Amino acid sequence: MTGPARLVARPLQIALYSALRASARITGLLDERVYDHVPEPAEHPYLVIGEAVEQPDNTHDTFGRQADITLHLWDKVDGYLRPTEVVDALVELLDHQRDALAIAGHQVVSIRFLDARTLRAPDPQLRHVPVRFRVNTQQEA
Repeated sequence: MTGPARLVARPLQIALYSALRASARITGLLDERVYDHVPEPAEHPYLVIGEAVEQPDNTHDTFGRQADITLHLWDKVDGYLRPTEVVDALVELLDHQRDALAIAGHQVVSIRFLDARTLRAPDPQLRHVPVRFRVNTQQEA
């Protein structure tokens, strides 16, 4: 191992934001409404890069990370047709697509779709769909 271990959460968030904003399908569905912090008021639908859970995934001679990251889709619409179309676009962009993310200081080993949950909020038209991905990386020297 060379150098100190580094977390992947911040460069992963930056890479995700860039990849989502560069995707024609995602921007076609969301315009440019991909956020870390949602402005008030925000037009629906929008996507928030949310929580990350990061764990070491080292080998004998390399530093690695396993990061589970949640993307939160919010939409104000009847039903789940449009929200699930956005989720499908996310899965198409990221699942099993190692080259989808250019993470500074880290090499992507794998990206896997973990799950998506369609949820209703107290507002009967507000839909919330948390979507989780697992990203495994190796730290570059």
